[in-house]
Amino acid sequence: MKGISINQLYILTIVYIIGAFTNSYFVVEQSKEYNRLKVEYAEKLNWEDRLLNLSELIFDTEEKKRLRQARAILEDAEEHYDTAMNHIWYFLAFTAAYLLMAFVLFRGGAVFYKSGSIAITAVALVCLLMGIFIPVMELAFLKADLILPIEFTVPIIDYPVDIEKHYDGETYFFYQNKSIMGLVGFLMTNNNIVVGLAILLFSVLVPITKLVMSIAILLNPHSKGSERMEWIINKIGKWSMADVFVAGVLLAYLSLNSMNVGVEASTRALPGLYFFLAYCILSLISTHFINAAVKHERSAKA
Repeated sequence: MKGISINQLYILTIVYIIGAFTNSYFVVEQSKEYNRLKVEYAEKLNWEDRLLNLSELIFDTEEKKRLRQARAILEDAEEHYDTAMNHIWYFLAFTAAYLLMAFVLFRGGAVFYKSGSIAITAVALVCLLMGIFIPVMELAFLKADLILPIEFTVPIIDYPVDIEKHYDGETYFFYQNKSIMGLVGFLMTNNNIVVGLAILLFSVLVPITKLVMSIAILLNPHSKGSERMEWIINKIGKWSMADVFVAGVLLAYLSLNSMNVGVEASTRALPGLYFFLAYCILSLISTHFINAAVKHERSAKA
């Protein structure tokens, strides 16, 4: 479009990144609170505290008190989750407006591929950061409305007693809620250093390096270091395990739901997984645009 320069796209992109990062901060913070409260909820209903609690075994009032406390924690957690989702919808609308402006304003122009590369790379960068800091999935092994059979014989009179204790609500045997960075920290602190470093390298450091170098090439495709950075991107791209990681999480998500271990295996894909998947797709698209943009600018200069 006449009168529109690439410098204006740079300004628009800076405004987008600032706004997107600000919004992302609220999403991450609300997700952390959701994570913390869901862990607290699962701990409140964990099997040891419920099944081995003698007062709760005898008195229903103790059980009802525990359930009320747990429901209050769960309601608070869901409020934080809803708030995070609202901010995610704001982000999606903001991103859609940014991409629309970037492509519409430069459609058919000489810098179409460069503007598209900058816009897609900027969105990919934000999606990557949100994808590694927002929880990707929660996993729980639980039993709803657990029935505990109690059998014993009364001494002296040798009278057999066979009764059942009903535990309303959910009883948790295991619960985890992790982001990619949370998973890396968990593995490192539990002496799984090799696995933790592998995830950190292939799912965090390599993608960030690739995006930063892509931006550097776009800003100055004629510099001496741009060809070197292109070579590095092509090399490290072959070792990037981001797509493999997402595929593995999805397969685990699908398989755990069908497990039959005597208790319910509850899995839930969280927004971080979708942001990371979005980064993987945008990264592939940006590569096409960047190659076309660099080729166009170098041929124009020649």
